[in-house]
Amino acid sequence: MMSPFLSNLCIGLFFLLLIPIRHYAKYQNFTLNVWQMVIAGGVLGYITGIVFSTGPLLLPIFNGFDLIKGGLLATEVAASFAIYLTKSLTFGVLGVLQPNILIAGVAIGTSLIIGNYIGKIFVLNMFNRAFNLMLDAMLLIAGCSMLFSIFYARI
Repeated sequence: MMSPFLSNLCIGLFFLLLIPIRHYAKYQNFTLNVWQMVIAGGVLGYITGIVFSTGPLLLPIFNGFDLIKGGLLATEVAASFAIYLTKSLTFGVLGVLQPNILIAGVAIGTSLIIGNYIGKIFVLNMFNRAFNLMLDAMLLIAGCSMLFSIFYARI
C-alpha cells in the first residue's frame, strides 16, 4: 500500500501537469487510439486499486480519446461505476465490507447519479471551450487540494 503522502503528492502533481499536457496534445492534434485507452485504463485501474481513490484521473484520458461534454461524462460515470462495483464485490467477498459502509456507499452513489444528471443539463449547453476551461479548473482544484492535504495532514 502506498503512503497517503506519496500518493497525494504524485496524483496532485500529475493533475497539475495534465493541464499543459492536455493543451499541448490538443495543439499537436494528438488523440489516443483504442489500444492506448486499454493500456491507460489498466494502469489507472491498478493505481485505483493500490490507493484509496484517484479522483478525476480518468477524465483527461477520456478527453484524450476526443470525448467531450456528454460523451465524456457518460463514459466517466460508466467507468467509475465499474471500478467501484468491482471494489465493493471484492471487499464483500473478502468479508471486510461492513453493512454501514455499504449503506453509505449506496447513499453517496445515489447522490452522485443525481448530481451527474443535473450536471449533464448544464454541460450539454456549454460551449466546448468553456467545457475545456472547466476541466482545467477542476484539475487545478483537485491537484491543489491533494497537495494541500499533504501539508494540512502534517500540521
